[in-house]
Amino acid sequence: ERDAVTHGLQSTCAELQQKVDLLRCEAEKLREENAVLKNEVTLLNEEGSASSLKLRELNGSREEMRQKIEAVRKEKVAVQKMVDNLKKQVADLKTRNQQLDSENTELSQRNSKNQADVQDLNQQLARVLRQKEREAGKCTLQEWEQERLLLKEELENSKVKSSNMVSSLEMELSKIKVQTHMLEQENQILKQELENTKQLPRCSDLSDLQNEVSSLMAKNEKLQKEKEALSEEFNRCVDKVAQVSRLESALGSLKQEQKSWEQQSQALQTQLTVSQEKVQSLEETLQNTNLQMSRLKSDLRVTQQEKETLKQEAVSLHEQLQNANAKNRVLERAVPSSGLQDQQRQLHWDELGQLMEQEQQLLRQENERLQRELQSSRT
Repeated sequence: ERDAVTHGLQSTCAELQQKVDLLRCEAEKLREENAVLKNEVTLLNEEGSASSLKLRELNGSREEMRQKIEAVRKEKVAVQKMVDNLKKQVADLKTRNQQLDSENTELSQRNSKNQADVQDLNQQLARVLRQKEREAGKCTLQEWEQERLLLKEELENSKVKSSNMVSSLEMELSKIKVQTHMLEQENQILKQELENTKQLPRCSDLSDLQNEVSSLMAKNEKLQKEKEALSEEFNRCVDKVAQVSRLESALGSLKQEQKSWEQQSQALQTQLTVSQEKVQSLEETLQNTNLQMSRLKSDLRVTQQEKETLKQEAVSLHEQLQNANAKNRVLERAVPSSGLQDQQRQLHWDELGQLMEQEQQLLRQENERLQRELQSSRT
């Protein structure tokens, strides 16, 4: 009977030992799974932190891009206003040139009428005009030469100021080009950062893997020693079963955490796609600004050409005025005398002098008007 009891106890001990071995195997598997899950959780935490940092950097760079784009838009509006002002000035100069043309035609008609009147009085005042025109002609010629020099100086000053205005506009355009180039470089940097975020590391280095393998080997050796010690710890198998249940609950919690981390990673991926779409929209706005800058450049070239044409027209009008004055002087010198009395001669001479003074006053007024127009065009 004792042998039977001992044999039964031995059989039950063997069964219990087999169960303990199975439980140990399951515990080892659970430990390995726990280690793998812990590594995955650490990797997910690192990836989440890195992606959150990169998202913050992308948000900061996006705000900087918005500020810079707003600054470029403001500068573009200022340049557009300057171009509009230049167009208005050019239109005003065109209208004033047309007015000068009409006034020159009126002056030419008056000169033709005066020439007819002078031809009637040429025979009477030839000798007196030759003597007096020699004295008075010198003074008038000197005055006209002085006025001509003043007009030349004013035209040269206006040319210098217009060239300075054009150079300042070109400097502003070059600044805007540099700013657009900087924005393009920042866009490229953002693209590279996005590509780097797409290519985040998914696994650890080889050295870390080797260290983990060696640590696992050491753990396996320890577990083998523990297997040998478990034969002596038969009475503690109940506690081990409880520990296994606790490990299972811990595994459930870890799985839930893994699901939450997966959801967070999906949310981060959606945020990355949104940021990529925003970067694409910023690139489109930059392309639109470049097109608008090219249009502004073409408008500036057209305004410069119109300025040059207006300058040439003003020079030609000035030359026409000088030619008309020279013709008037030649006609006054070439008036022949007739057989009228001295008093009548003096009266005709006074009338001619008054007419000439009136014409000179009109020409001076026109010169003053031209000077005012030049000053307004400078401003």
